[in-house]
Amino acid sequence: MSGPETVAVIRDLSIITAAVVFIGVFVPAGIMYFRLYRSLARTAENLEGISSAVKNGLVRPLSSLSGVMELIDRIVGLVQRRRAPERSDTDG
Repeated sequence: MSGPETVAVIRDLSIITAAVVFIGVFVPAGIMYFRLYRSLARTAENLEGISSAVKNGLVRPLSSLSGVMELIDRIVGLVQRRRAPERSDTDG
C-alpha cells in the first residue's frame, strides 16, 4: 500500500468508527429520552389531577372560611370595644 491509500483506509475506518459510536450512543440515548418523556408526561398529568382535586376539595371550602373568620374578628373587636369602657369605669 502506498501513502495515499493508507491515509484513505485510515479515513474510512475513522468514519466507520464514528458512525458506529454515533449509532451506539445516540440511538439508545434517544430511546431513553422518549421513554423518560412519556413517564414525565404521565407524572405531570397525575400531578395536575391531584392539584385540581385539592383545589376543589380543600381550597374552595377554606376560602369561604376566611370570610367567617373575618366576621368573628369584627364581632370580637366590637365586644372588646364595648367592654373596655366598662372595665375602666369599674377600675377607677
